Amino acid sequence: MRKKRMMTRRRSALRWLAALCLLMLACDLTGLYGLTLRSALRRQEQYFFTGDLTLVDSVTDGYETEVGVGRVLAAENRDVLLVGMARWTPWHGWKAGFAWPVERTDSAVDAVAAYYSWDYEGNQYPHVLFGYVNDPETARVQFRVDGSLAAEAVLWTDRDGQRYFLEEYVTDFPASVRLIALDRQGGVLEDRMISSKSRAYISLGYDWDI
Repeated sequence: MRKKRMMTRRRSALRWLAALCLLMLACDLTGLYGLTLRSALRRQEQYFFTGDLTLVDSVTDGYETEVGVGRVLAAENRDVLLVGMARWTPWHGWKAGFAWPVERTDSAVDAVAAYYSWDYEGNQYPHVLFGYVNDPETARVQFRVDGSLAAEAVLWTDRDGQRYFLEEYVTDFPASVRLIALDRQGGVLEDRMISSKSRAYISLGYDWDI
């Protein structure tokens, strides 16, 4: 008799757990509660009509700690690079925020630069640089602001064997970034300016004020 009760309680608990999992999955699919970073990225895909994006990497947004855990997402497909914000709170899960998409090109390096927040007291602007290396001759990628070296990219390899970078730096003002792609001998393959997108550039308007 006791064994039968235990089995009944176990089955009941499993049913409740299964129902809870289905409810959470439904909330994730409908956007009511984002279970993963992919949930936030899916909203950004829909907003910008980018098609399916692959979440390549992400970095912590330390400037959003008072209103939730923040991440800066780096995603891509064959047509678009996207840097986007995501924030987690216990009430809503992962929600999408500001995002900056750019089209892919045939250049040696595709990149998007954005300053995604700011430190009001210190007047500091954190930037993120995300991009892909298209030219196999490219060995190094540098970024300069007002003639000074702001960052030299660490090149990583994604699951498809393509090289990418995701760099951070902080300035005391928002500024355009000069991208320089170099070959193994130090020769310049590409030298161009990248406009730095800002939080005021575009917003999905989900809770964050510009």
